[in-house]
Amino acid sequence: MSSSRRRLSRRSSSFPPTSATLRKRLVALDQRRAFLYAEMADIRTQLAEVAQSRAELVAQLAQLTYPILTLPTELTSIIFEFYADMMNDAYSSFKGGPFVLGQVCRRWRDIALESSKLWRNVRVETGACEGKEQLLDLWFRRASKTLLRVQLSTEDPSLYALVAGHAEKFEAITCDLPPPNDCTLASIAGRVPNLRRLDLYLAEIHTPLTVFADAPALRELNVHFAPFGSLEQLVLPWTDLTSASFDKEVPNLLHIVSRMPNLETLKLPAAKYILPPKIIELPNLTTLHCSTRNSQLAGPFNLKFLSHLQCPAIEVLEVHFRSTKHVPALRNFIQSTPLNALRDVTLSQLSGYDVVQLLSAPAATAVERLVVYEMSDQSAFFYALAGVGSAEPGPPLLPALETLIVESPPLELTSSAILAMLDARCNDSALLNVNHNNTGSGPIKALTPDPDPEDECEVSEVAPNPSPVKHPRPALLREFELKPGLVLPYRDEVLPQAVFAHHVQSVIGPRGCRVDVLAPRLARIESDVGAGTQTEPTLYSLAEQDDGDLSY
Repeated sequence: MSSSRRRLSRRSSSFPPTSATLRKRLVALDQRRAFLYAEMADIRTQLAEVAQSRAELVAQLAQLTYPILTLPTELTSIIFEFYADMMNDAYSSFKGGPFVLGQVCRRWRDIALESSKLWRNVRVETGACEGKEQLLDLWFRRASKTLLRVQLSTEDPSLYALVAGHAEKFEAITCDLPPPNDCTLASIAGRVPNLRRLDLYLAEIHTPLTVFADAPALRELNVHFAPFGSLEQLVLPWTDLTSASFDKEVPNLLHIVSRMPNLETLKLPAAKYILPPKIIELPNLTTLHCSTRNSQLAGPFNLKFLSHLQCPAIEVLEVHFRSTKHVPALRNFIQSTPLNALRDVTLSQLSGYDVVQLLSAPAATAVERLVVYEMSDQSAFFYALAGVGSAEPGPPLLPALETLIVESPPLELTSSAILAMLDARCNDSALLNVNHNNTGSGPIKALTPDPDPEDECEVSEVAPNPSPVKHPRPALLREFELKPGLVLPYRDEVLPQAVFAHHVQSVIGPRGCRVDVLAPRLARIESDVGAGTQTEPTLYSLAEQDDGDLSY
């Protein structure tokens, strides 16, 4: 019975639909279409309203002028020039400042194309760039008559030849000497009247190089030595140079320095050189950098050559030590400088006691800025600045000091010493008692060197001095920065940062000194081992906001 019903159902479903069924379906589709047409009409109305609102906004925006576009063209050009100079090394050849600025907007593009100084930095490198000759020629044409700063780092002889064609406009050039194979700079000899700066990557030279011998405007020389690089065969207008920098020690370097009597700035490695028979007089030298810091080519550290330099006009001195056994050589050099000569001193890898001994010389009494890297036994230095620890009353240490930066020391952070220094050097009333606070009835602390040079200074007690001698008050400290690099656990006597910040705020008050203290945030975990863990360093400031740049 059930099987017969299934057969009947299959037969009936195979019949075509009737006309009534089709009409019903057609009516349903017409109703659906009418509904959609109604929705489309409503959407068109909404789209028209949106289009009208958008057109109104576009018209309003067209009437607005962005603040950056209100600047005069001359001022915008100056800003662009600073950007192009600053970012010159951030881009590869022919992709520098002018092209970046020209992609921002039409007005910036017009300014970039019209400002010839934006095109003065010419960087030519080896790379797969099509049409380099055409791009370089375009670059020179955009620069017009502006003096050029050229960086040559290519082995393409055709590019060397194209660059050499504009030698009369060279203001600065960076290149290899001798040039790479098949490349030459011989054609620019005698054609660089405007060249003021020369950066050389110097390799081994066997014959005299006179390419830059006739450069009447040359004043600055920076030499980067390749292995076996030498200076003997390099011919330059040595007596005209006012600034020289050498990144690697060569035995006869002092002999070369003796040819430059008009130097104002000298940077050379602190190394062992062949000492000249006579003292080298540098009457105009104001800045001296002696360092092997961050140099992969550095040899043994040595400062004995300082005894053969006479620098009566020295103002800025920077020495990065590798061994404290050469402290006496630097002390003798500082003591040989005229009274009140030094203004800016940078030292590294010394103890606080060594820094005090170096800067106690009369020549350091005019130092206004001091930067010390990786200083151990900081308390000795801070107490000395505070006027605490002198066995006999004397003139204050660094009385003209206004800026003090202590960076990357082993983190001892003896808060009491820092507070004493800030109280003495940032407080008008405290300055009256600097180096006279040993007139009481009790003993005071004095810093004495330990016989073992490996140990830090120790604190001893001396008898009070009943008859103090008055000395001129030191200047108010205007800026103090402490930036520990190596994060170590705190000692028991060190105050927590929050307490330390509160103490500094109460000690200094509104006295015009900016204090930045970069200290690690220490989180201690109670465990069976009792180990302490540390998080990343955080900047503790002395106000409600933690911005690290505060002024009182």
